[in-house]
Amino acid sequence: MKFPGRRLSTVGIIVSAMAVPATITATAANAATIHGCPSGYVCIYPGAGWNNDQPSNEYYKYGCYKLYNQYGTHRVLNNQTGYAPTDGYTSSNCSTGFEYYIASGGAWADVNLTPVNSIDLVDN
Repeated sequence: MKFPGRRLSTVGIIVSAMAVPATITATAANAATIHGCPSGYVCIYPGAGWNNDQPSNEYYKYGCYKLYNQYGTHRVLNNQTGYAPTDGYTSSNCSTGFEYYIASGGAWADVNLTPVNSIDLVDN
């Protein structure tokens, strides 16, 4: 695996696909909508829960997205397929201030988005 320019700080988070409930296999997670997040998307929920399977933000195309008005802890679900992680940065252009990494395939984490100003949907 390559992680150019990615360093974990003491506040960094690495989440594996083990965060996926046992009832969802890796194959099913790659082809299914999970908690309202379509296959191939990264979704952010408004709080540390599933919000009745209604994400507040959805991202589909690879690249960097600037975040607006995201404060406190939010659940971030990476439902991208293949090896396509998502990263969070304190910079507004996904260049500096690495904060978190979430693997693809239905992995998720509750993340404090207050310092996070951009997310990157990575195509590795």
